[in-house]
Amino acid sequence: MTDITGKVSSGSSQLLDLLRVVSNPQEYEAKVKALEEATAAHAAIVNAVGPASEIPALRDKAATDVAEAKAALEQAKAQAVEIVAQAKAEAASVVKAAKDEAKSIKAKVSALHAEATQQRDLASVSKQAADKEQVVVAQLQQQLGEKIAAVEIAKEQLDVAKQEVEANKAALRKRLDQVAKAAGL
Repeated sequence: MTDITGKVSSGSSQLLDLLRVVSNPQEYEAKVKALEEATAAHAAIVNAVGPASEIPALRDKAATDVAEAKAALEQAKAQAVEIVAQAKAEAASVVKAAKDEAKSIKAKVSALHAEATQQRDLASVSKQAADKEQVVVAQLQQQLGEKIAAVEIAKEQLDVAKQEVEANKAALRKRLDQVAKAAGL
């Protein structure tokens, strides 16, 4: 058994110790103060944790809280796995759609490039044909100019010939008139 001072002692020595402490007011006050401090410390622990009678209930509640927290954690993990799987599926879908769109755009660009190349080639052929036609037109213009010049020359020659014919006609009339006068006609 322990005495008031905290030492192990027998029953009779406890009584003597108690009398000694009670008879000494300073020691008595120190022991009372120590007891009050110990009681306050124990009361603080009891208040923080709860009375000993509530410990099993608190332990059960803590176990229930831990079980609920584990269940909530497992549910959150399952939801996280589901969300990640769904996000991956959606991301894969978005990536596939983007790749398909890119392929479509690339095909359209290739088609437009091919069409532009074809149009350029046709324009080149048309330009070559137009250049050839310009050469032909220039040659025809030159030939036409030469023919017009030849016609002008022929017209001038015709005019000269006409004048000669008119002069010959006039000379022939004059001569006929002379012959007719000479013949008396």
